[in-house]
Amino acid sequence: MACRFPTARRAGLGALAALTALLAAATPAGATATDRAAARDAYVYGYPLLQERATIGRFPVNGLVNIGGLATPSSRLVVLPNNDTTYSVSHLDLRAEPMVLHVPALPDRYYTMQFLDAYTNTFAYVGRRATGPGAGDFAIAGPGWHGDVPRGVHLIRSPTPDVWLLGRTLVSGPGDIPALRAVLGTYGLTPLSSVAAGSAPHPGLLLEAQPALAPPVLPTGLAFLDLLGRALVEDPPPTADRPLLARLAKAGIGAGRTPSSEITDTSRLTDLAAGVADGAPAVAARARRVVQRGERTGNGWSSLGTNVGGPYGTDYLGRAVVTAKGLGANQAAEAIYLQASNDHHCAALTGARNYRVHFAAGQLPPVKAFWSLTMYGPDLFLVDNPLGRYSIGDRTPGLLRNRDGSLDLWLGHEAPTGTHAANWLPAPGGKFSLSLRLYQPRASVLRRRWTAPAISRVR
Repeated sequence: MACRFPTARRAGLGALAALTALLAAATPAGATATDRAAARDAYVYGYPLLQERATIGRFPVNGLVNIGGLATPSSRLVVLPNNDTTYSVSHLDLRAEPMVLHVPALPDRYYTMQFLDAYTNTFAYVGRRATGPGAGDFAIAGPGWHGDVPRGVHLIRSPTPDVWLLGRTLVSGPGDIPALRAVLGTYGLTPLSSVAAGSAPHPGLLLEAQPALAPPVLPTGLAFLDLLGRALVEDPPPTADRPLLARLAKAGIGAGRTPSSEITDTSRLTDLAAGVADGAPAVAARARRVVQRGERTGNGWSSLGTNVGGPYGTDYLGRAVVTAKGLGANQAAEAIYLQASNDHHCAALTGARNYRVHFAAGQLPPVKAFWSLTMYGPDLFLVDNPLGRYSIGDRTPGLLRNRDGSLDLWLGHEAPTGTHAANWLPAPGGKFSLSLRLYQPRASVLRRRWTAPAISRVR
């Protein structure tokens, strides 16, 4: 019998007042509640900014890095890596001048280039959906730049000097890699002054596989607040954040501030460090409620909210949840991410059992680009398996339909027998989670008229 997923408490993701109430009991008697609460809110506010900085800081500034291979279990570029596209990444520093992105004409291949400001808000796209399949040149300019762009170059303005360019280019399978790499070699990233002088696009660096980088680790305690102070200077926040920042300033937290050296009262320093430590549990608690709310209405599948990818406005807690669970996720118009970690009995998914996902005839994910189901371990990264198959979807060769046109996908640690083996997505031996991706989802998905099928336990 199917279960009823837990009912989540209704609460606005952006309500810092709710966050304060949630953790009020965590402030011990005698502590400076104002300082501790401020540090906690500073963590929630600053975590996305610092996590993105740490992520893009591993790549050359104003240089495009194209990864000419699909994600593997060693890939640690972003959490929940997809196994459908390769990535193109760059850390744009727009303080000196705009950078011009060149893309070729790609009438037969899906691609998208996503631009995120320093606060993880997606502010622009270049790609098949947003700008069409034709070739183009796009100048990305920082907030303080004034000038003209050459004829034929499209101007995109960034709210912050630092920008994360995150591109995705579709791969149809291992045999498509040579053609894919040829496409990646035609992407270019060039300073505007060089373009104006007639220079050809600068091709990016091509890597054959994703680098095996460890996930970035942020500092804790007072060091977190010191680093946040530096980041707020280098990428000034939007005016909408002024009320929060004014409250943080009363606790000695803000742009250019270093609480570890400016504050000499040891009890205050202890409270500030404790407040930073309170931040991560607050984000995790809200993430659990978001998941529960989604599971309750989506056959056990949840998303990270309605504003994934931003702009987040003052929804600081919602932004932090997306950073923790899917940094760099696309906006809904580009892609919908449905995630599941429990079966239809509300039990955790585990390789000790086998499961089926049944798409009825005519009820495959409605998309304009592609869809896929990807398997992840508890750390939200891919898990090695004997097939080397990390996802299954509409481009997987050899999938077998049922006689009535429906489609069954089989999940488990052990390979199923008979014809089911063709539709098997291998699972690790322990707990796992799934992500169902729908690229360029149709209106029925965006308006929630289509629901993903439940994950049924076979044994």
